[in-house]
Amino acid sequence: MGKTKRTTKKKSIAKVKKAVAKNTPLRQHDIPEGKKTSREVSLLSQLRRERGSADKTPLPCEWNKSSKPFLTPQSSDFKECLAKSYQGFCWEEPQDLEESLHTSFEKCFKDLEGLYLYDSVQAGGQRVSQTFVRRCLIGLPGSTYKYLGLRLFSHPWSLDPEDGNIVAGKSESLVELGYCARHSNALMQMGRLNKILTEKTEKQLDVHVPAETL
Repeated sequence: MGKTKRTTKKKSIAKVKKAVAKNTPLRQHDIPEGKKTSREVSLLSQLRRERGSADKTPLPCEWNKSSKPFLTPQSSDFKECLAKSYQGFCWEEPQDLEESLHTSFEKCFKDLEGLYLYDSVQAGGQRVSQTFVRRCLIGLPGSTYKYLGLRLFSHPWSLDPEDGNIVAGKSESLVELGYCARHSNALMQMGRLNKILTEKTEKQLDVHVPAETL
């Protein structure tokens, strides 16, 4: 029994590390039992423990071989700079992606017009100012994002109740939640496009990240 428990614990820790490396959300039951206290450790605390903090993370090698303020893929030392100072960064040329992916994103952004809004933010807890651009948050049902004192609530890109919104799970269409057909189709398509990019990221991880580190 003891050996089985230790093996399960190792698998759970590996699952957490893999999720952290892939930047995917963890559910509470993914956290190893041995890592919990009387009060269950929050996912945020678990992620911080696995990733470490900025003040304890060594800085990458400084790149000082170019006087240019920006490097582009066309620069002669672009690849050398990535290898030395940006290990793990993967660059794909636009033409390496399917044309349908580009056109789908462009159509989604266009069809979401009407959901983009200017926001008022409070940078550094000082004066309130309006954002320079219009924007909106799209993601898992019920998800939020807080930045510069403003909490944004996401427009859902799926109807899966497991994504966190039981109300959306009872609906057959985002139209039932008050969205017009154009916005509903664009939001659901954005969710599908996100899955495509997630799958592409996982393939990159399989190629560039050693299995033993996950």
